[in-house]
This record gives sequence, structure tokens and C-alpha cells, in this order.
Amino acid sequence: MEVPPPEPNPTTGSVSYPAVVEVNTAFPCDSLVCVALAGVPPYCSQICREDAGCPEAFECRVVNAAGPFADRRYCVWRRCRSQLECGDVTTYDCIAGYYGPNEPPGLCGPLAEEE
Repeated sequence: MEVPPPEPNPTTGSVSYPAVVEVNTAFPCDSLVCVALAGVPPYCSQICREDAGCPEAFECRVVNAAGPFADRRYCVWRRCRSQLECGDVTTYDCIAGYYGPNEPPGLCGPLAEEE
């Protein structure tokens, strides 16, 4: 999956990360759908109707408003403000990433492994 580089916004000084959905036979996904958004590396996803249809620490939401995947809902990492919002605290954490001005400050993700 090729993800376009982030675009700086000279007015706000923030960075806008592209949201990409792609069907890619080279990506190791059962559904062949991979998603990249909020500056997080691409990961496997699936079409969904509601949050209950997604794995723990994920939410069901629209990724693209235009293009061939417009208005389709996919399981993506849940937006969060604390680790407790991500489910199992031994597996998931609320990590940093890019979020718009009306978004929570983090995304759920795998708990960082200690070295």
C-alpha cells in the first residue's frame, strides 16, 4: 500500500494525514482490505455496520468521503482519551497520532512491548 505523505496546513500549523482504503492481494489480510489513517502504518480491516462488528479496540466508521470506497464503514483503531477506552489494558493502549480539532487526542493500538 502506498500512502501519500502528510500535508502541512500553513494556516493552523498542523499536519493532515491522508486516509486510505485499498483492496490489495499482496497485503496479508483475510478480507484483502487494508486501511491507513491518522499517520498509523497500514493494517488489515473489514467492512462493518456498527462497532459491535469490530474487534476489541476498534470502531466502525467511514474512512473516505470520496472515491471508490466512499461512505463505506470499516473497522479502524478506536479514538481514545485514556487506555481504559481501548479495552484490555494488558493488550491495548491509547497512543499518540494525528487527530483533527474535534477528535480525541489518541488512537487505540497494541501495547508497546518492553525491551
